[in-house]
Amino acid sequence: RRRFVCGVADGGIGIRRSLEKNPDLRKRVPYDWVAVELATRERVSGTQDSTRGIGLYGVAEDMRKGGRRLIIHSGIGWLQISEQIESQTRGTKPFPGTLAYASISA
Repeated sequence: RRRFVCGVADGGIGIRRSLEKNPDLRKRVPYDWVAVELATRERVSGTQDSTRGIGLYGVAEDMRKGGRRLIIHSGIGWLQISEQIESQTRGTKPFPGTLAYASISA
């Protein structure tokens, strides 16, 4: 079975620190795994701009289709989204920045 696989990573500040820049979200992201899950919701962004926060949300929703999987790892937070697992978060070994892995059946 053919698959398209894409991985992207950076060594930036990570999702939790990015979301903490938004004063409305600071108290809602006590842990990296909470921040990673929250970042996949519509209109959630480290900015207070109401036109931001739709990109990762759109990707996460699209990855809930059959034969697809999305993994996001930021800090010690880990999130997996797929058709079989609506979403699963947990703490894990630290990753400095953010890593995203997408797998789609061709």
